[in-house]
Amino acid sequence: MRILLDIALFLSVIYAPWWIVFLLGSVLFFAFPRFYEFSLSAWFLDILYGASPRFGSFPFPILSAALVLTAAFLFLRRHIRNARDS
Repeated sequence: MRILLDIALFLSVIYAPWWIVFLLGSVLFFAFPRFYEFSLSAWFLDILYGASPRFGSFPFPILSAALVLTAAFLFLRRHIRNARDS
């Protein structure tokens, strides 16, 4: 099941807007433990489409946003599990 969803995520990188990739990656991040494919797909987005000129010389803005979201999701996941166990 995870492999099929990974394929769907990477196909969305190619065919869907970036916000759909982030939405799908966010959902899958909470569905699977250690979902590193989210950061990998963000890196793939940066490699394929590059940064827009408004970001100047910052090379990987989408990957950076994905890493910040990953840290936030890890924090939320830990607190949701702790609250559920209490």
